[in-house]
Amino acid sequence: MKKIMSIFALCLLIPAVVIAENTPAIGGNSAGKIGSKNVAPSGLLKTEPNNVVIREVTGQGRNRDEAIKNALYRAVEQVRGVKVDSGTYEFAFRGAGAGIAAEEPGQRRIEFDSVEVATRGTAYTTEIGGLVKTYDVLEEKQIDKDTYQVKLKVAVYDYGERGQTRRVKVALMPVKTMNMSYQFLNLTVSGDTLSVLLSQRLSVGLTQTNKFAVLDRESIVDFVREKSMLFSFDAPLSEQAKLAETLGADYLLVGTISQAKIERIDKYLKAADYTATEYKARFNFNYRLVDSSTKQIVVASTVQKYLENEEVRGLADELDPVEWDPAQLRDAFISLVVNDVIEAIIDRVYPIKIAAVQQDGQIILNQGGERMAIGTLLDVFAQGREVFDTDTKESLGTVENYVATIEVQRVSHTMSFAKVIVGDLSKVSKGLVCRVKEVKKADDVGMKPDVIRTKTGAVKLPFDK
Repeated sequence: MKKIMSIFALCLLIPAVVIAENTPAIGGNSAGKIGSKNVAPSGLLKTEPNNVVIREVTGQGRNRDEAIKNALYRAVEQVRGVKVDSGTYEFAFRGAGAGIAAEEPGQRRIEFDSVEVATRGTAYTTEIGGLVKTYDVLEEKQIDKDTYQVKLKVAVYDYGERGQTRRVKVALMPVKTMNMSYQFLNLTVSGDTLSVLLSQRLSVGLTQTNKFAVLDRESIVDFVREKSMLFSFDAPLSEQAKLAETLGADYLLVGTISQAKIERIDKYLKAADYTATEYKARFNFNYRLVDSSTKQIVVASTVQKYLENEEVRGLADELDPVEWDPAQLRDAFISLVVNDVIEAIIDRVYPIKIAAVQQDGQIILNQGGERMAIGTLLDVFAQGREVFDTDTKESLGTVENYVATIEVQRVSHTMSFAKVIVGDLSKVSKGLVCRVKEVKKADDVGMKPDVIRTKTGAVKLPFDK
């Protein structure tokens, strides 16, 4: 047996007032939301002038309000289409009786202790979702005592669904730490605090690429609580990947901080009666990017940062070490680590590609923002044949054939502009992959050298009096 069920929902919206579904609709020229999808008109796609489609429709019902609602359904159905689904449903409520009573016209009350209900075969469901801008009643009449008919002129928004995005969704698990605390100069940071700081930087950094939608710790915890799921962030990687898949994430990102510190080392030079000061910084972060559907590791890498002296000084906002803020140095150091992680992930999931080649030879890249910098050199590659592992038969990727080297000339928020400096421009085309070859380092401004040359050509060291 085949059964057809139609699921409709209607809320009429007027400025500053929301009228519930069971509230009678009054008059016309009201905006309305139909269906369960909450979509704001701010995300409209340009389809027709003002993103609105006009339809004249006829609706019937037991009364005027019901007839108007049915007509609105028909209008949205014509513009937005109908979602159809099917499934097999079985119910096993057993009981002996039920009572039906009518309190007011158009209302029914059903009371029962338990009733046996069964649906066998295939049940088809239809769902309509859309937003009505305005409607006008053109005609209305009472056909008989149980049927009222109206003819409406309806303005329906034709828009794209909010939340519909092509961005890859990443579930970012809390970063694990190997130690209870970490030292950044004279600042002691707990493992939990460092975990939060690194996770936050990763979340912001991935989002700012305009390539990823990120589910962070808070959203994951809220989901687990809402679904009453028992889950530990210390669970095996495969179990975490299952949760990521349940969350609708494409990838799962997990990581562990094994070492993190910035230290000052004072060495007394007896012969010169001088205390030399050195600065060293270390940060080791192991991370994995896992495909939530296949449970396979896509990226497995370790960021190992080791800075000395001037490199550490480069993290500070102030020139004088006396004025250094340990928290600021810590955050700057974390940002360096996060940049390396994001660079590796993007290079694997979303490599830089050529979006267009202009007639004047200007090359437009599909990425911009903080990741790109003027002066950055990139090698351009054409994709060759795909290579497979002889044992597992899994793809190892494609062979990349070098085409040219380009240099970034200008950067905007979402794209970059470059020119060919090595190679043949005629071989550069849309869709080719670009790999960062060299990032131009910004010139240090205001950094004073430790070694000063005198007028006689000699040099004066820091400890010379």
